[in-house]
Amino acid sequence: MELLKLTITMITPFATLLKGDTLFGQACWAIREIYGNAALTNMLSKYNADQPMLVCSDAFPAGYLPRPKAPASMLGFASGRIEQRKQDKRKIWMPFAKLGAALGDWQKHLVDNQQANHETENWNQPHNTINRLTSATGTGQFAPYSTALWQVNSSQSLDIYVLFDRESISKEQVTTVFQHMGNTGYGKKATSGLGKFELLSCVTLPTNNEATRWLTLAPSLPNEKWLDTAQCFYQPFTRFGRHGGFITHTGNVYKTPITFIDSGALITAQSPQTKAYIGQGLGGDGEISSTLPETVAQAYSPIMAIGE
Repeated sequence: MELLKLTITMITPFATLLKGDTLFGQACWAIREIYGNAALTNMLSKYNADQPMLVCSDAFPAGYLPRPKAPASMLGFASGRIEQRKQDKRKIWMPFAKLGAALGDWQKHLVDNQQANHETENWNQPHNTINRLTSATGTGQFAPYSTALWQVNSSQSLDIYVLFDRESISKEQVTTVFQHMGNTGYGKKATSGLGKFELLSCVTLPTNNEATRWLTLAPSLPNEKWLDTAQCFYQPFTRFGRHGGFITHTGNVYKTPITFIDSGALITAQSPQTKAYIGQGLGGDGEISSTLPETVAQAYSPIMAIGE
């Protein structure tokens, strides 16, 4: 597996968070649109056999990764006054260059949103649907509603880490897929102009680090027997997925809910391992969707080795 760091900048507001499993799903639709359904099927042929062709991370502030969901004491934070603990909780980003620091020293390097140049704006966009018979809104399908939107400004870029199998998909195809996603829009309301971004750069990173502790970068479902489960820390995250592409206009768009461990989990092994990702592939047999039985879900996550 080869690891790429894709740096993007948002062009329009987004209505969907940039989570790894959703990025993977939209990448699959982009592959289908660009290269055809047969090409996508071939790329996914070994997906559930621990040979994913593509594993996407969440998007993070450029140059930073998330603080692991571990007890504050493990990261070196002292138990102090309430005001100090509140300040410590705001320090949620770790500089990528400091990942090798001992876990107990992380508190020295963690920064907040402002220091990471990651200040998001969130708001609700109101919508009205007019009943042509009454020339007014109403109830049911004519009831006013709002869409939650978010955006970072043009001076703030985001990093997405993408693992890919060179035998299944090329680096050029990966960049083409993400450029296509940026041009057509990502997530909810993309057809209304939301979710557009520009791919600024694509950098290859090494993946051969040996460690006993890693940070997960996307929602996942680890099933590795070599994990030291007593030293793994995470928060659950339930995905109530929906189909994209042409399925949005036909049939049932809802997928089977999946409960993942969320991004930013601290994963610990019983002994040193050399790994680039963790987790498993789901679906392909109607388990995820009865509307499109071949649907799969990314329960893999890229992982980054961190200090002991």
